[in-house]
Amino acid sequence: MRTGSETLGDRPLDRILGTLSAVRVLRELTLADGPLTPPQLADRASLSRPSVRDALGRLGDAGIVAPVTETRYTSYRLVESHPLLDSIRTTFRAERARRDALLEALAGMARDLDQPPISLWVRRGGPTQDNGGSTKGESAGGMEVLALVATDIERMNLEARLGTHVDELAEAHGVPLSLRLVTEREVRNGRSDGLPPDDARCVYGETSITRPGRDEPSNP
Repeated sequence: MRTGSETLGDRPLDRILGTLSAVRVLRELTLADGPLTPPQLADRASLSRPSVRDALGRLGDAGIVAPVTETRYTSYRLVESHPLLDSIRTTFRAERARRDALLEALAGMARDLDQPPISLWVRRGGPTQDNGGSTKGESAGGMEVLALVATDIERMNLEARLGTHVDELAEAHGVPLSLRLVTEREVRNGRSDGLPPDDARCVYGETSITRPGRDEPSNP
C-alpha cells in the first residue's frame, strides 16, 4: 500500500492542482508576463488573501512556484525548470483560447441579431467556495451573460431569441451560460443589481455605462 508521501511523489499533480485556489493562482502566474505579489494574485484570481497564501504554500512545496524579493514586497514566479511546467502552461493557454473563442462567438451572436442589444457583458457565474479557501463571487465553471436593452418591450422581444442562442453556444462550447437582460431605466434607477459588475467584460456594444452616484461612465 502506498503511503501519503509516496503518492505525492509519483502523482505530483495531486498537490499542484489539489484545490481550486491552487489552480487559480497557478493559472494567473502562468498567464502573467512576470512575477505577481499576493495582493495581485488575490485580485486577479478572485480569491481571499488567506487562500492565496495557502495556495502559494502548496505550490511552493510542490516546487513549481518560488518567491522573488525585488523590493520590500515579495512576489512569486514559476520555476521554469519544473518538469511539468510546460504541460501545465500549455493547458492553461488552451483554456484561455477556448474562453476567447466563446466570447467572440457571443459577440458575433449579438452582431448578427436584427435588433441587437445596446451592449453584451460576460462574467463568471454566482458565488462558490472550495476546500482551498473562499473565493470572491465566482463559480467554478459557469458564466453569466448580461444584455443591456433600451426598453421593457425590447427585453420581451429579445429574451427568447437571445436565450436560444446562448443555450446553443453553451452546448457547443461546453460551458454553462445563464442570461439576464437589463433595461437602461433599471440602470439609471439603480435597480439593475449592478451593471456592469466590476468583474464583467464587455464583448459587444457600448463599453461605458453611467450608473447612479458616479460622475463618469465606468470603464472595466
